[in-house]
Amino acid sequence: MLKREAEWIASAFDRIESARLFPFVNLGSSSAQFREVEQPFIEQLIFEPLRRRGGPIHHVDGKAEPGVDLTLDLAHDTAWEQLRALKPRCVLCSSVFEHVADRPLLAQRLVSLLEPGGYLLVSVPSLFPYHPDPIDTGFRPNPAQLVALFPELRVCQAEEIACGRLGDLLVGQAPRLAKKVAGLLASSVARRVKLAGAVEVEPAAPVDWLKHLVVPFRLSCALLVR
Repeated sequence: MLKREAEWIASAFDRIESARLFPFVNLGSSSAQFREVEQPFIEQLIFEPLRRRGGPIHHVDGKAEPGVDLTLDLAHDTAWEQLRALKPRCVLCSSVFEHVADRPLLAQRLVSLLEPGGYLLVSVPSLFPYHPDPIDTGFRPNPAQLVALFPELRVCQAEEIACGRLGDLLVGQAPRLAKKVAGLLASSVARRVKLAGAVEVEPAAPVDWLKHLVVPFRLSCALLVR
């Protein structure tokens, strides 16, 4: 998550009354270390204000780490049954869709979690380099393409936002992020695509990353309601 993204999400939640926010599910939450130390603005902007409002918050991820309340493999139907049992009034799904092969299925399952009046907030990069976790499908939707995944839901707010440049991403987090970006560059340079019996080199990831010294990252964000 990027800081401007967190600000957009926090602002959207500020406009929703507490009775319609909880129980709250943070899907693809990552760990407390990630939310509170590596990217502390996530905790400061989103979850501290939510906790002050007093409702239950469930952090859900595929990895069992400190700060993950519920560890689920979302490829299995039983995981979604467990999530529905929480009866969430609001679901946050940030930067997950670009890492999922079957996007329509994920969208259907997210909608199935919501009762009438329930909210879904989804964000997906619209301009961002390759970043596997564990895969990156290259899905980079504009807001209209993002909300089109959810025809059953009404759009409250949808926007494409600029989220700073590479230098902004590294400020204050240089050792961790510099190592991660260097690894992505190295692995991406080595990637090959086999087409019609020939091997073609994919566009070099360093160009994708380094252009963001000048070109801002962009994300599509949407708040929807059932």
